[in-house]
Amino acid sequence: MSMNSLAENDIRRIKPEIYKCLQNASEHLSLMIEKEVQVKDLDLSMLDVSRIPYIFGGSQKVVSGIYIGYHGENLPEGSTISYDGHLLLTFNLESAYELAALLMEGLDIPIGSVNGMTESVFSEIGNVFGTSFITAMANFVGVRVMPTVPVVINYRSSAILEYLLDKMNRKDGKVLIIQTQIVADQVSVEGKFILIPEDYSSLISIIKKP
Repeated sequence: MSMNSLAENDIRRIKPEIYKCLQNASEHLSLMIEKEVQVKDLDLSMLDVSRIPYIFGGSQKVVSGIYIGYHGENLPEGSTISYDGHLLLTFNLESAYELAALLMEGLDIPIGSVNGMTESVFSEIGNVFGTSFITAMANFVGVRVMPTVPVVINYRSSAILEYLLDKMNRKDGKVLIIQTQIVADQVSVEGKFILIPEDYSSLISIIKKP
């Protein structure tokens, strides 16, 4: 039977493993930007999907995000757990530009106004960080995941909610909020990552790995 949420005790138990996955993602991002990247101050919480706009300060707040879907393959023999899901990396606009600036350092480009360029860079950051995070989770249990092409979305938080509901193919449910700080080159950026497994048992299996 699939799980549609996590209890407080489950959240405490998976937190160290989620942190390891974030560290793995930060190491891959370090290689990409040729600067040391760290993650700090991890906090996990369950949230009703309808309340997503509130974590950004209201429905009209514009948020920059990168969406990646994933599909699990090569499942353990006899497993009935779905390893499919959705990941949305979100930042406020200022933080998104700061992240893009780390890659565009040295270029004579006004970071805050070149949307096409910054979106391309931002997408690549999300591809490396998000895909590495998802892959690290899957590696814990020996599952292969196939991520979708990252999609950059700069929407009001209310529109981001509608986008996620469409991807989830349902109108309610719980999401796991992963809040952390990404630190690189003395720049600290707050990220709110929304993880939505189709079956939360897939997260429990991380701490029940052989």
